[in-house]
Formats: sequence, C-alpha cells, structure tokens
Amino acid sequence: MRLLGRRTREVPDVDDTCLQCGRPGTDLLEADARRVRQSCRVCGAVLTTPTSRRLRTAPDPAATGQASAASEPGPVPGADAQDGAGPLAAYLPPDMLAWVREHHGPDLPDAPDKAVMTAWHTGYDEFTARTAGDGDPRPPKFGKVVGALNAACFDVDLALERLVPKSGGAEAGGGAGRPDGGGAERELARERAEYLLRWIAGPGRSDSWIAARATVGANPAGGSPAGGAPSGEGPDAAEVEAALALPSLTDALRSDGGRTLRLALFGVRKGPALGDVVEHFGEESVRDALRAYAADGSRPLLDTLTARLDAAR
Repeated sequence: MRLLGRRTREVPDVDDTCLQCGRPGTDLLEADARRVRQSCRVCGAVLTTPTSRRLRTAPDPAATGQASAASEPGPVPGADAQDGAGPLAAYLPPDMLAWVREHHGPDLPDAPDKAVMTAWHTGYDEFTARTAGDGDPRPPKFGKVVGALNAACFDVDLALERLVPKSGGAEAGGGAGRPDGGGAERELARERAEYLLRWIAGPGRSDSWIAARATVGANPAGGSPAGGAPSGEGPDAAEVEAALALPSLTDALRSDGGRTLRLALFGVRKGPALGDVVEHFGEESVRDALRAYAADGSRPLLDTLTARLDAAR
C-alpha cells in the first residue's frame, strides 16, 4: 500500500467527502487499486473503503455544494463512535476513538484499565507517526501524561509545564527551538491531558496516588493529643510543627525528601511533586493545611484534590 499523507482534494479523481459525517475535508493516508484510507479533519474519523467507492463520478461536492451518491454516509466501521457516543468518548478524542474501534473491533471495554489504555495509545501514536510529515508535532506518550497529571495535582496547566515547557523544551518530542515555544506540541499535549484527566478520575483512579492513601490511614496524626489517631500511621504533630518552624517549606523538602509533608498533606508516601503543590496552592495555603493536620488530623488539600477528580468525571 502506498503512503500518501496528502489532502484528498489535492489528489485527482478521489472524493474528498467523509463517509461518516458527509462533509468535505479529508486527508488521504493510503491508497492503492483496492482500497483508500482517509482521515477526516472535521469529525476525526479514520476510514478505509474500496477504491471504487471513492473515485469521483460527479463534480466535486465541495465545489457544487451537493453530495454525490458516493459521499452519502453508509455503514462503515466505527460509525457509531461519533463524539459523545458511549463512555469511551470521554477518554479518547474522536480521531483516536475511530482508530481504536477500527483496529480493535466494536466490543471495547467501557472502562479501560491502564494496560488497555497504554496499548491503545502506543498503537495509535505509532500509526500517526507513520502518517505524519517531517517536523509535525507529536503528542506526549500516555504514561508521561498520566505521570505529569499525578505529579501536578491533577491540574492540566501545571502538567503542561512538565510536558512541553513554554521555553520550548523537547519533552513532548520536538518543541525545542520553535519560535512559538512548542505551541503546536502544547495543543496536542493539552488535548491528551484533558482526556486522560477524565480517565484518571474514572477507570484509572485506582492507579493514581490518591487511591493509595487508604493504605496509610484516614487520620494519621499519630502522637498528637489533638489528632488522637493511632501512632505509626503518619507523621506526628511534632514533626509537622518542626517543618513549619523552618523559614521555607523548601527546607522541609530537603530535610527528609518531603516524606513528612507528603504524609501530612495527603496520607501517602508517593504522590504529587511537593514543589508543584507549593506552586499550585501557594506556600501559605500549604502551611495552613499542615497546621490543620497537626491540630486535628484533617487534610484540606487532599479534600480539594479529591473533589477536583470527582468533578472531572
């Protein structure tokens, strides 16, 4: 099969109209004597159809404003996968959802786990890399986006600074040196991060750091007369107060790698990057949360992030 990677309208005799949404504006990915493979710039569908069905037999519908019989929507793989149709539409953008349905069949899990999502994203990224032109932006990998969202308090904007720094870093694959600071990469990264945040809030929640807090304890202000929680489940009030006595919370991060702060704030040993926590909430808000923990074992920032994930579903 011959790889083209061109706008369909630039190729003589091939219909530019999408068979799924009925509108013009497709890219011609592959074509030979038997079949034509196109992706729609409007609805995102990726469709393979017999070549005979895509040859123009009438004036260009884009030029006449009328659709030919060949451009009428028909039964095609993934035709029920339009944006908003089914649970997967919340976790995958339309073009990727169409690709997944075409390559993995119609019987897909409504709540894909981490292994399934990794496989889908890896396959789709390999496909788009083959069809993209030189210098085209690439989205960051699935695992990298999920890791960035977990580290960045489930905040898309903060995660983007890890994925595609505005300075034009190449973390997402090729942003370095671009005059727009990797603007195209940022758009791809933002789209993926927004979809994957919904996945983390739903089927992927069990793999997030916020789910691990149950292994530590719900109220671990051990040793604190006010907290009254069993000892050994988290830092005691004295440890937290010692961290609060330091001039900057940055000093507390250096003292024990952030263990005390992370356990006090979120009840986990591994979780968000504490530098991002301070940047996101502000040092005074973090100090207030530490004081609340030392006083009664509460974790207001954990409550905030839990509510954020709940709202993202």
